[in-house]
Amino acid sequence: MRITFKPDNVSGEFEDQPTILGASSRLGIEIESICGGRGLCRKCKVKVTAGSTLPLTPEERRMLSQEEIEEGYRLACKVKPTADVTVHIPLMSRRRGMRLQTEGVAAAVSLNPAVKKYHVTVPQASLNDQRSDEERFLDALRSASQLERLSIAYSVLPRLPSLLRESGWSVTAVVWNGETVMSVEAGDTSREAYGVAVDVGSTKLALYLLDLNSGMEIAVASAMNPQRSFGEDIISRLAFANRGAENLRRLHTSVLDAINGLIEESCGKAEKPAHKIYEAVFVGNTVMHHFLLGLDTRYLSQSPYVQVLHSPYNLPASVLGLNTNPNGNLHVLPTIRSFVGADNVAVCLATGIADAEKPTLALDIGTNTEIGCGAKDMGLVVTSAASGPAFEGWATKWGMTATDGAIERVFIDPTSFEVMCRTIGDAPPVGICGSGYVDAIAEMMKAGILNHRGGFNKEVRPRCVREGSEGSEIVLASAGETHTFEDVVITQKDIVELVKAKAAIHAAITLLLAHLRLDEEQIDRVLLAGAFGSYIDPENARTIGMLPEVALEKIFPIGNAAGTGAKMALLDIDERKTAQRISTTASFVELATHPHFVKEYANSMFLPHKELERYRKTVSGLKGFLTD
Repeated sequence: MRITFKPDNVSGEFEDQPTILGASSRLGIEIESICGGRGLCRKCKVKVTAGSTLPLTPEERRMLSQEEIEEGYRLACKVKPTADVTVHIPLMSRRRGMRLQTEGVAAAVSLNPAVKKYHVTVPQASLNDQRSDEERFLDALRSASQLERLSIAYSVLPRLPSLLRESGWSVTAVVWNGETVMSVEAGDTSREAYGVAVDVGSTKLALYLLDLNSGMEIAVASAMNPQRSFGEDIISRLAFANRGAENLRRLHTSVLDAINGLIEESCGKAEKPAHKIYEAVFVGNTVMHHFLLGLDTRYLSQSPYVQVLHSPYNLPASVLGLNTNPNGNLHVLPTIRSFVGADNVAVCLATGIADAEKPTLALDIGTNTEIGCGAKDMGLVVTSAASGPAFEGWATKWGMTATDGAIERVFIDPTSFEVMCRTIGDAPPVGICGSGYVDAIAEMMKAGILNHRGGFNKEVRPRCVREGSEGSEIVLASAGETHTFEDVVITQKDIVELVKAKAAIHAAITLLLAHLRLDEEQIDRVLLAGAFGSYIDPENARTIGMLPEVALEKIFPIGNAAGTGAKMALLDIDERKTAQRISTTASFVELATHPHFVKEYANSMFLPHKELERYRKTVSGLKGFLTD
């Protein structure tokens, strides 16, 4: 019997009739499962697209909706093939690892970097040829490169005479943008040209080292943003920066030092010299963008929220003290408006949503959630929601970042109320990360533990629910099984903070779609960018009302799309023109002054929404959920 898994296109022969879950494990394909194959958690849903299997088990009939059954979904832990079968594993059923998200959506890009190197043999000076060193060098370079508008940066001139003579008149020119000679090196070093693309997130930093000759990514490094010590969220950091120039300097130097550390780490991994890095492309939200460049943020943080710099910008790496080639270029992508920054431009660049055939919604969920919706025939509209740090692991009792020991998957048996969890690294629990909170709230809704208003249902009091110092709370992991020897719980206060965050996101989506006069069912795709978007369960995110009620097949995690956009801009200068077009043509919806934001935010403070008709399919599948 042969079992084939799609879209992996991996298959194997089996004689002992294993379950689909067992077969996938043997072939090295990881399907999500929390309940240990007991048919309880629904996380291992797969679609049998061809072949024969045994009839639905009682567990499958109980855990799958009628719609899912009709579409061919089965529980991988329960279904046993009786003959050759083909199985499709949806994204939502794949186990995903972590945690500083660096992988991103694949995007086609031409190789046309701003920095190119040319080996040049320069005619030796003589009494018969008394041209200046600048003239003879540029004439030789024009001949070798076919470039006409060339000039030499001042920083190159002091060393040029001795370098030409010491190298025997054989040198390599490093040219930026087809115009400026930014560096000259002895001998032929044309095969060594590198650049870095950097995503400066408010929580995490990701740096990619690329070969500018081949376009290949040769090393990746990531770290937490050290600015967190000055404030977990953007607002706190703005308040810190605005208390004096010294504080702004500390924010600037802390992130720059961290980036230099990532440059050193990536160069060490790839065994490449840092002085052969000739360009760096940076993206980040507007606040991170200003902190990186050391720009005044006082007027960005108060109405009317005016930024210092909107356009793309180039400056020598040495000005900031970036540990690359001292004459290298630093390019910052443009922003869009106030808190919709260069990272959102990069996401739009990587996903191509402005030129999509059908309406496409892209979300980069974090402390500041940036949202864009676009299509070729309607343009691009963006907005920004201050969703707060709750889903980043903060503002909650046991919240933490996505590191080993963080509870990332939760299931509650709606009959026995048994709570099952999985942690990152399968380590003993030490807290709960964002994806774990999304799962927990959705599972509590399904089990009837939470009601429509986000409160604990007084009529459903299983053993896992108790009264604590902050009111009702649910125990996800007891003290005996945790690394901290304390119960890991979710309190009523936590739920309020989490619902506030999801309400801000949903309200922003609703108003963005209203601006475009689009209904939710008209959305062709929902793209979830960033680490949080890559690891949440799309079904559970939809269940709690974070995402619009669209078919799950339309929801796609795309990884670090901001990082992908930065890489595209590094490898192809034409992509920078596209980024500029996105920046100048995108329409912006300002939520701070929107006349309907307060009302829509209040409506979104319910689970999944005050107007349950908007989530009729979702609510109809929640057998224990109380809506009154």
